[in-house]
Amino acid sequence: VSTQSTWEAVVSTQSTWATNMVQVVWGINPTNGPQELEAFLKNPKHPIHFTYDLDEVARTKKRKSYRLHTDFLDLALRVIERTLYVHGSYTSYKKQWGRELDLEESLDQFKSYILGLGLESFAKIKLMNTSGLTRTGVCADKIFINQGPGIKPYRSNRLGGLLDHEIGTHYLRWFNDMNQCWHQQRGAYGLKGRKDPQNCTIAEEGLATIHNRWSFPDGMRYFFIPALRYYAAVMGSKMGFKRVFDKLRSQYVDDDHECWQTVVRVKRTLSDPNLPGGYYKDQAYFIGAVTFLQQRKTLDFREMMSGRINLPEVDLATQIRKQKHGAVAKTYNPDKAQKKPGSVMLPPFMRDMERYHAFLDRLVAINFEYETEL
Repeated sequence: VSTQSTWEAVVSTQSTWATNMVQVVWGINPTNGPQELEAFLKNPKHPIHFTYDLDEVARTKKRKSYRLHTDFLDLALRVIERTLYVHGSYTSYKKQWGRELDLEESLDQFKSYILGLGLESFAKIKLMNTSGLTRTGVCADKIFINQGPGIKPYRSNRLGGLLDHEIGTHYLRWFNDMNQCWHQQRGAYGLKGRKDPQNCTIAEEGLATIHNRWSFPDGMRYFFIPALRYYAAVMGSKMGFKRVFDKLRSQYVDDDHECWQTVVRVKRTLSDPNLPGGYYKDQAYFIGAVTFLQQRKTLDFREMMSGRINLPEVDLATQIRKQKHGAVAKTYNPDKAQKKPGSVMLPPFMRDMERYHAFLDRLVAINFEYETEL
C-alpha cells in the first residue's frame, strides 16, 4: 500500500522499542480467540481455554497493575440503560456507525488527519496482522493498524472520532511530552507517569474517550461501551466467563460476537477464564471520562495535553512549566507541530476552548441527564 510506504520511510530511533512495547501490550490477548468463539457458539457448555504469547508471570504482572473499581457501578448502569432506552438495542445503536471502510479509504483518512496537524515528518503508520482485540494503537512515533483475525473494519461515521482519540489525544500527548523538561526524567521532577499504570491509563483513556465523541452527533455520544466494559469488569470479578456472557447477552448486548469480545477483554490474561477474576484495565476509560467531566469547571484541559501526565500530577506539571517558560498560555501552538522546548500542539477541537467546554457540558447532559448524578 503506497500510503504505508510513505510513513514507513520516516525512520525513528525508537522504532524497535515501540514495536517491542506493542508486542507486550497485545501479548495479553488470547491467540486462539476466534477458535474458542466458534466452539463456544456451537456448544455454550464448552469450557473456555485461552492461549497467549506472553507467559503467565508477565500476564500476572500486567493484571496486578489495575485494581477493581466499583464506585461508578450505578453510574455505569444508568448510562447503559439510558442508551438502550433511547436506541432500543445495542444493534440499533450500532446502525449509526455507518458503512465499513476498506483499508485504502481508512489510510486516506489517517493520512489527511496527520497532514492536518503537520505531523507528516514525525508520524509513521505500521500495518500489523496479529490476533487480539485491539484494532488501533499508538506507541511512541508509530500508529498501529491491526488487520488480524477477528478485527473488524473501521466504520465511516466513527473513524473521525477514533482519529481524535488515537492521534488527536494519545499521539499529541506523546509528541508534546518530548518538548517538556521532564521527558525521560520524570522522577527528577516528582512525576510518575507510567510508573503509576492505573492513573496513567485513567488519564490517557479517559481524555481520549471524551475526545472520541467530539465529531459525533448527539445520538453517538453516549458512553455506552466504556460503561458496559466497566460493568463487565465488576461482574467478571465475581463470575466465570459463561455467567458474565449470559448476563450481558440477556440484558444489554443483543449480538453474540460483541458480547464475546466484551467478556474476553475482562477475562484475558487469566489462565482459567472460567473462574472469577479479571483484567480490569478497561474500566479506566469510564473512570477517566467521568472524573474529567466532574472536574471540567476547574481543570485546564490544555495542560493535560502538555504531555503524558496523570490527572493527580497536572498542578505540579503546570507549576514546572510556569517556572521554565513563564505564562503557559504562550506555549500553546494551534498551528503546526514543532520540536520546541515547552511547546504544546493542541488538537483542532481544543483551539476554541469556549466551544470545547460547551461540548463537555453537552456530554454530561446526554449521558447523565442531571449534574447531580456526577
